[in-house]
Amino acid sequence: MTALGVNVIADLTARRGIIEASRVTLLAMQQAGIDLSFTEHLYDGFPDDQRDSGTEVVLQQRGSPYPISAFFYSLFNFLTLNDEQYAQLADDKYRIAYWVWEFQNLPSSLKAQLGRVDEIWTASEFCRQCFAPMTNKPITVIPHPTIALPEAQAAAAATRDQLGIRGDRYMFLFVFDAAGSTARKNPEALISAFEQAFGRPLDSRSAPILVFKARNIDHQPNYKRQLQAELDRIGGRLISENWTRQQTNALIACSDSYVSLHRSEGFGMTIAEAMAYGKPVIATAYSGNMDYMTPDNSFLVEYALREVSDANEQDQQLFHELYADCWWAEPSVSDAARLLRYVVENQQEAQKRGQQAALDIPRYCSPEVVGAMIRQRLAAIQASL
Repeated sequence: MTALGVNVIADLTARRGIIEASRVTLLAMQQAGIDLSFTEHLYDGFPDDQRDSGTEVVLQQRGSPYPISAFFYSLFNFLTLNDEQYAQLADDKYRIAYWVWEFQNLPSSLKAQLGRVDEIWTASEFCRQCFAPMTNKPITVIPHPTIALPEAQAAAAATRDQLGIRGDRYMFLFVFDAAGSTARKNPEALISAFEQAFGRPLDSRSAPILVFKARNIDHQPNYKRQLQAELDRIGGRLISENWTRQQTNALIACSDSYVSLHRSEGFGMTIAEAMAYGKPVIATAYSGNMDYMTPDNSFLVEYALREVSDANEQDQQLFHELYADCWWAEPSVSDAARLLRYVVENQQEAQKRGQQAALDIPRYCSPEVVGAMIRQRLAAIQASL
């Protein structure tokens, strides 16, 4: 086997979805026998209370001994690297950036970043198509490695007990990060669909329940109060505490069905994770998740494309600059409500699709599969240098 090594430049402690994806990707690279030399470069101005003290991946800081460098650094945060910093970190190597983007357009400040690298790795064909019109650089699709952890499945019953939700009560789950675009995640549409499907349940002991796990929502107190009030109306539950990745995995494992009425996703990491655990997943039939979702392994929600409006997210800084002239999906609330009812009323069929998902996800994006993809691409790059 050809020896391969990569210089990794990353912030692996920031509590963000793209960072979690970076961690599992680096683990997959290590498992594939790729040597990694690590240089830590922390995001500027990132709050300490939004960082993890430890990570699953263990890397040695050894500088840049290899001819290929990979920046696991978000496109937006790439802006913070001035020319002097970048020159020092890039160190005249072949430069790969691992980026995810969910729209067909980029503001000029972000477009300029494409010219600073030699190649882009991204999480889905949807993302590849977003980047492709803006650059002639190679773009390689590397899906987020996804696996069902036995320890999470073992902790599922205890997690239900902790939540006070009976094991025989049908539990719908959605997990999202409020530090990103909540309008893109679109939790309000799921509340509307749930209410349309089940009304406002009077018997909380047996009626279906909707649970949200919202990370970083405490930093948006007004939005948290609004979302809590909407969930209260339908007897739902909001979990806002900072949970470990292991706790969140157990939460997914203890759910009966996972739902995402997103307007756009670069990959849909929690969707893929729920499918890996064999959960019936209901999700918008649009964007990165369509690389691995099919009518045979999930329940796809109809949608209509529409232009992004500033009214969607009035509180997010730079919303207009980032998403001007972009389009995204508006999932059908009525179709989602129909599917919510269907999985409750046809649980055997729903479980069959979940079982198919648990077979399909490892074939597409297990750590072994993704590690082999990366190894093949790195070998080709190394041979061309």
